[in-house]
Amino acid sequence: MSEDDDIRIGYLAGEANGSRPAGDGADLDELRAVLASPAVWVQPPASLEGETVAAIVEAARLRHAARNAHGRQSRRRHGWRVAGIALAGTLAAGLIASVIGLGAGGKRPRTEQLAMVVSGTALAPSARGTANLTRTASGWEIQLSVAGLPRLAGGRYYEGWLQDATGERVAVGTFNDARNVTLWAGVSPARFATLVVTVQRVGADPGDSRVRMLVGLLGTRRHRRP
Repeated sequence: MSEDDDIRIGYLAGEANGSRPAGDGADLDELRAVLASPAVWVQPPASLEGETVAAIVEAARLRHAARNAHGRQSRRRHGWRVAGIALAGTLAAGLIASVIGLGAGGKRPRTEQLAMVVSGTALAPSARGTANLTRTASGWEIQLSVAGLPRLAGGRYYEGWLQDATGERVAVGTFNDARNVTLWAGVSPARFATLVVTVQRVGADPGDSRVRMLVGLLGTRRHRRP
């Protein structure tokens, strides 16, 4: 410790003959005034530590309880919101079903269906099956089910066509196995009344080939289902 340090300590201790080093006057005077305050030397009670810890714990508990209460309110509001949306969706679905079920004049709409027998050509004499055509908003759905026709693969596939009386054809879809096929037609079978299934090959002319495997003719009777 230097001589200047001894002088500073003596000055802060209030020694009558205490002096202060040059340049430290303002800082030492401020520090000496603080040390002279009785509050600096008050001895805290022995219970202060425990009371401080207890206050911190209580404050944390209150904050946690407030967060939980807010979370419960949010979950309750969210639950009511979800329930309301679900109820609205149920009511809307019921209303839509009612409107669809009633249709015009309170009657259920009828769906037009057509049917044909499908037979194999000389290239597939054992092939037999049926095709059921149903009119939908998207077009005519054709459910084809034929047994006795081999599955094609390796770059070869079947293609279905609807044909009119002049021989004009419209493609209705491609497939590999004819046992359970869904085809779609964008033209009316009232004009294109013949179903033809040909064999196509990848990379060849995408048009109608001459390899005809199945032919079906639409029946003259139409029936409607409720």
